Amino acid sequence: MCVPVFNEREGIARSIEQIALLCDGDLIDRFLVLDGGSDDGTRDLATTLANDHANTSVLFVEDLATEVGPVLGKGDSMWRSQAAIDTDVVVYLDADLLNVSPNMALSLAAPLVFGDEVDFTKGLFHRVTDRGDPREYDGGRVTELVARPLINLVCADLARYYQPLGGQVGIRTDLLASLPVVTAFGVEIGMLFDVSRRVGHDRIGEVELGDLVNSEKGDGELLPMAQQVAYTLLTRAGCGEPGWVPAVRPTFDGDLRVVPGSDVVERPPWIERPGRG
Repeated sequence: MCVPVFNEREGIARSIEQIALLCDGDLIDRFLVLDGGSDDGTRDLATTLANDHANTSVLFVEDLATEVGPVLGKGDSMWRSQAAIDTDVVVYLDADLLNVSPNMALSLAAPLVFGDEVDFTKGLFHRVTDRGDPREYDGGRVTELVARPLINLVCADLARYYQPLGGQVGIRTDLLASLPVVTAFGVEIGMLFDVSRRVGHDRIGEVELGDLVNSEKGDGELLPMAQQVAYTLLTRAGCGEPGWVPAVRPTFDGDLRVVPGSDVVERPPWIERPGRG
């Protein structure tokens, strides 16, 4: 069980409070907090809280696979975490869920642990903002305005998935190790695309998680995220090789400003990594 974090003090406190209960009750083997270089006190708080629970620890992912350079966001943390995963199944949950619960982790893991019909589970949920706004289209702005239109245009077979960008997933670790992993926020759509091509849609199970409440990001944070998702979809679908370029936007006086956000690269399958361990 893994939760990638970057500057998520409040979120990781909730996650440890809830998910570590599964370790205390021997319902999961291990809980790893994947810290991608937080500088807001997240890692110190997480370490303190983790010490109170069995088989719960904080993994500083910048210390893993150091030969590839700095950590490039969430997907890179997930890729590097394979160095510490020794179970047959791993579940990933987002750190910003305001209503995270042990049942979410168990629901995603159960079809993989107790059956052999699926290799990948993906959360099926209604997204609710922290303001409680009702949404007819509840995939989030990047999902509804960027991912879903592109899916319909370039890889329509993925249109069946209710939350294609959702970060609540479970996967068999041997399958994960055989896949390339896109860094930053392209990781979820890249993984869904690659898994569907590797094992087929029949081996992917959507697991109902009910309502998920998370903090809504500001508009300024969405441009790099949307661009990372669009880039991953277009390259995966074979729409040329545009090459990653930083997200920019014009200022009112005519200059161009680079929007902060991780670059996107594709990490090789873990089993093909030189010197893997």
